[in-house]
Amino acid sequence: MQYPNYVLLILLFISPNLLYSQYKNRQQKREKIQTPINCPQGEYQLLWQDDFNGSQLDTSIWRTAYGNPKPWDCTLPRKECGTELQLYQADNVIVSNGTLKLVAQKKSTIYKGVYEQDHLCAYKVKGDTFNLNFNYTSGAIETRSDTIAFQYGRFEIRCRLPIGAGMWPAFWLWGGGGETGRAGEIDILEIFSSDQAIYTTSVHNGNKKARVDKVIDWDIKEWHTYSVEWQPTAIKYYVDNQLIRTYQRFKRANCEDTKAITRTRSLKRNEAFPWKQWMVLRLNLALNPEAGMEVTSTTPFPGLMEVDYVRVYQKE
Repeated sequence: MQYPNYVLLILLFISPNLLYSQYKNRQQKREKIQTPINCPQGEYQLLWQDDFNGSQLDTSIWRTAYGNPKPWDCTLPRKECGTELQLYQADNVIVSNGTLKLVAQKKSTIYKGVYEQDHLCAYKVKGDTFNLNFNYTSGAIETRSDTIAFQYGRFEIRCRLPIGAGMWPAFWLWGGGGETGRAGEIDILEIFSSDQAIYTTSVHNGNKKARVDKVIDWDIKEWHTYSVEWQPTAIKYYVDNQLIRTYQRFKRANCEDTKAITRTRSLKRNEAFPWKQWMVLRLNLALNPEAGMEVTSTTPFPGLMEVDYVRVYQKE
């Protein structure tokens, strides 16, 4: 079959990009197992929970933000630099009637901050002040790393979520360090709202990332459970206890194959798999700046992410 020249050019341009996209999700390296990998045994048992039954957030466990806005967040329009559109505030985190509410508001706010380090390119030194303008506010919470952090287990949330252009609710595990000095991350729940809402499952280890998207065929405005089972050799995603995705650490070895992970050998490992990390839990309702998923004039405000509970289970 003969193809016009322009068709061949399109194929030549697209094919390498498709291959590269697949490669990024399947990057592997050799890992030598020198000591046995300890896989948890038995059934999952409830280890920790917050049912949000009080009248305020338990600040001995949670804090209401993670990280402060940086002055360079405003060096480019937010749509161009990818910075989220909202400012997280404690007032947007509410606990009442047995649930946690993270509320996104269309509200203009000025954030007054301080340079945490010298910024020579901007002729600024540590301690100089700056102002950032935000058109939206929202809520976020994170477990205090000095109080509670996790390594392996089943992490579950029961919640109902807002839908509308730009709404970006998430429930995730985040850990510092990683093999490359950057953060490890497991996104348990991440939904991009646009014309068609997308449920995203992403795994990060440093700058390595493995992401799979699923078109949502359930009503996110109703109550559902979203969970991840993070084991030393696999990460399994569930929605309402239905298995959605499995991401393996090794190509041909897992906790069910004890011989493969208890003897010295070299195995191919998926590099995005986070390991040797402790992680904190984060919940947030962001507003997306990405083209095609940004806030529009029809986005309903206030947006509400309502959480019935967060639970963590572990095996022995």
